[in-house]
Amino acid sequence: MRLHGSTTVVAAAFLIVAVIIPITGRIRKRRPPSGAGVEPVRWFANSTAALFLLYLLGLGIVLGLIIPGDELALGFAHGMHWSMYIVQSIAILGILSVAGLLGSLVRGVPGGDAGDAARRVRTGVLGCATAATGVAFTWFLWYWNLVGYRF
Repeated sequence: MRLHGSTTVVAAAFLIVAVIIPITGRIRKRRPPSGAGVEPVRWFANSTAALFLLYLLGLGIVLGLIIPGDELALGFAHGMHWSMYIVQSIAILGILSVAGLLGSLVRGVPGGDAGDAARRVRTGVLGCATAATGVAFTWFLWYWNLVGYRF
């Protein structure tokens, strides 16, 4: 599957949030908190980016490798392939994760002492950028009728 224009930008943004930022954090030896210490904004931002990346990857695999080319060209005479339902479920989970991210942003970034101000700003910027990208991608999916099981 070939990505065009805005989809490439969205995929790159999600790749940065889901893959590159956690890898650079591990290289810098900053361990992300686990359990009750996990910041909801960061968790929802990472899960949103990962789910939408998985959706794009899954859609490319299904349309490029699993579904035969003649069926794509002529239409689906025998109904949609079962793998498309799995890929669409991933998109719905991504949209729910965007909703959770927006809710956690409204609730606010957890506070701390004055030394944590830079971390709160980074988390807030990460959350806002991921939320804006997620909302734009959700609109894109809705516009092209790629949300849900309406084939």
